Amino acid sequence: MGKKCFGAVLILALICFVMPYRAWSAGKEFHFGMLLVGPYNDQGWSQAHYDAGRYVEKKCPAQR
Repeated sequence: MGKKCFGAVLILALICFVMPYRAWSAGKEFHFGMLLVGPYNDQGWSQAHYDAGRYVEKKCPAQR
């Protein structure tokens, strides 16, 4: 059971990391979004994730 779960997580991680690079290399527009469980300014987890998303947007190459 553990090896199957590890294999599934590994495949999912590879898909998540490879697909954005393929989209950028193909010249297609890349969309970034997130679902937060609370308001973006809750001074907790949601705000930390929101701030991290904004950081990623600044560091990714612009597709405009």
